[in-house]
Amino acid sequence: MSMESSVIEHMEMDEDDSFAFCEGDGAFHSAFEDDFEQTLAMLDMDVEEVMIEVENSHEEVEGNKQFPCEFCEKICKSKGGRTKHQRSKHELGESSTSSSTRDV
Repeated sequence: MSMESSVIEHMEMDEDDSFAFCEGDGAFHSAFEDDFEQTLAMLDMDVEEVMIEVENSHEEVEGNKQFPCEFCEKICKSKGGRTKHQRSKHELGESSTSSSTRDV
């Protein structure tokens, strides 16, 4: 009997039972198989779709945070982004906050 035509009748399982053996169709199923299928589905997507998926999952984890500029209508995605925007567009810097104390 060759390797190809032999059928596995029994398989010992690890202590954590991470693999399950289905005798009916001879297929193995693991906890990683679902993740693998999702990865394959993402490979079939184009780059734009993947970026949208990543952004949506990031919003689910982090929440949709918004940091509005106090000087214009710009909404930034992070506090650091708002600070960078204000320094470049509104000429605000670390020294501008202390300048009012020097005028005294």
